[in-house]
Amino acid sequence: MQIQRQQRRKISAKVIEIVGEIAVASVVGLFFAWMVMNWLMGCGESYPTADGSLIMGECLSLLPWRW
Repeated sequence: MQIQRQQRRKISAKVIEIVGEIAVASVVGLFFAWMVMNWLMGCGESYPTADGSLIMGECLSLLPWRW
């Protein structure tokens, strides 16, 4: 009986650890994807046109209601 409880605790601790690792990897992956998208969209860069005016690159906000 005592051994089963210890095994359950070990298994539940391992499951919590795996879920935590997946959550952290997901957050890091989403942040990296956001950085790459902003880089591809030219965030913070300006592009000259033929008449000399500048077109500013767009930045993707982290806040969805500002899209």
